[in-house]
Amino acid sequence: TGHVFAGWSPEVPAAAGDFGANGATVTYTAQWTKETYTLTFTNLYDNTVADMPVTYGDTIVVETPAKDGYTFDGWYTSTDGGATLSASAYDFDTPVTGNLTLYAKWTRQVYTIKFVDEDGTELQSGEVEYGAMPTYIGAPPTKEATAQYTYTFAGWTPAIEAVTQDAIYTATYESTVNEYTVTFENEDGTELQSGKVAYGETPAYAGETPTKAATAQYTYT
Repeated sequence: TGHVFAGWSPEVPAAAGDFGANGATVTYTAQWTKETYTLTFTNLYDNTVADMPVTYGDTIVVETPAKDGYTFDGWYTSTDGGATLSASAYDFDTPVTGNLTLYAKWTRQVYTIKFVDEDGTELQSGEVEYGAMPTYIGAPPTKEATAQYTYTFAGWTPAIEAVTQDAIYTATYESTVNEYTVTFENEDGTELQSGKVAYGETPAYAGETPTKAATAQYTYT
């Protein structure tokens, strides 16, 4: 088993008369050559295939493959064409006895992705597979307005990208200067001018100088 007959040693004579003297004993020993088989390694991550010749009864040593973002789980002897493989990995201490196809099994690594508010408050945290795009699923972050500014959520920093490692994304905000209504009134409450003025600006009255009717006793300036 596992060998191909390669002839006799010494070589059997072609003619009967070449066997030697009458009565002599001649021993012929069978010669064998080991069968050569092919081990095919299929990498299910990128569908690459590599063949390795190996002779009957040999055991082999294979370097563990590596791929960014994946953990190698071993070589398996059967597959359904996807990532689901047979229950047990191939034992490389087992001598080879025939052609064999082995399939690489990979587990995609996961990383912790956090979304935090501007002040560092955690908004969302979870594990995301390598190569996947993180998604924030909560309500848009908010920032309390001040007397001077109103804040609007402007996105995340750094920019969200496909996962290659643990990452933290921080909320950023755009600020808008608040405006207030400033009204100029006459002494009797009559409105003389009204308009919006940005926080921090000095209001300016642009109308005619207010007046107040004089009385018998007083003139007003």
